[in-house]
Amino acid sequence: MAVSKTLIKSRIMDDPSPSSVMTRVNEELSKDNPACMFVTVFAAVLNIRTGELRYTNAGHNPPYLKRADGTLEKIGGMHGPVVGAIGGIEYKEDLLHLAHSDTAILYTDGVTEAKNPSNELFTEKRLVDLLHAPKNESAEQFVAAVITEVEAFQGTADQADDITVLALEFLGKPEGEEVLLIDLTIKNRLEEIAVVDQKIAALSGTYGFDKPMERKIRMACDELLNNVISYGYEEESEHEIGIIMTLIPDRVTIIITDDGRPFNPFNKSAPDTTSSLEDREIGGLGIHLVRNLMSKVAYRREEGAVAKNIITLVKCINSEECSMNDKPNEQEK
Repeated sequence: MAVSKTLIKSRIMDDPSPSSVMTRVNEELSKDNPACMFVTVFAAVLNIRTGELRYTNAGHNPPYLKRADGTLEKIGGMHGPVVGAIGGIEYKEDLLHLAHSDTAILYTDGVTEAKNPSNELFTEKRLVDLLHAPKNESAEQFVAAVITEVEAFQGTADQADDITVLALEFLGKPEGEEVLLIDLTIKNRLEEIAVVDQKIAALSGTYGFDKPMERKIRMACDELLNNVISYGYEEESEHEIGIIMTLIPDRVTIIITDDGRPFNPFNKSAPDTTSSLEDREIGGLGIHLVRNLMSKVAYRREEGAVAKNIITLVKCINSEECSMNDKPNEQEK
């Protein structure tokens, strides 16, 4: 448990994909594990601005989601087996959206398999009945009610397993529906950048895009795609590069994905533009331009069956920070 927790925490800090994290952690835990020790895991990442919850269930009890209107939903689906028992597994993931006051309830099997003195199980049905109760409206009330009921049910019987309950209430207000503007795959050929240019240019005048906004996004994408195509691959074979652009009311997000060699273009320090051309180091101006055109830039490497570089660009609309808590141009690993 201690090793699993450490691995998950360290990897999820720079990889927001639970499926990618579980795939990598499982590979580490399954090495040199003759006793076939394992853990069950429900791993999730919540976007506190949009309410998007991206999750992977690796052999764990399916959690429940109580909507603000009282509806109870089971967060079903298994995305892979228990973690650590066998290597070579590529975990999957799903996503759902939380609205204001929705509450997710997670628990271990020590809750549903708790036994009373007559050797009867608490069961999932009792848990569901408890979660349906209208009096349990906050995260604290959910947790307290479950623990109290399980302890009362056990009575004088010995506790057979750990009893753990976690409730998460989403108190944010999602910023509006996400609009998919572009979902495009191109080949690693320089002439294909023109296709992306045309797609972005076609957005001008719609969704609050003015001409200057469109030009800035095109310039940033041109520079990054040129870098990937020109320097990202060691061989001449054909590869695919994905470009996804989405819009929520105050910002555009562009995600560029490629399967080239690992490379973070934002690692290099900004060039000293005050020095003479003779004194400056070669290169770096294009990425410096991208940083200044965009409100935020980020890079991450996602492992899996096919490792990928993922670049994320955010451009605010009508504001420099568009309600983001982090500062513009803050570099992420």
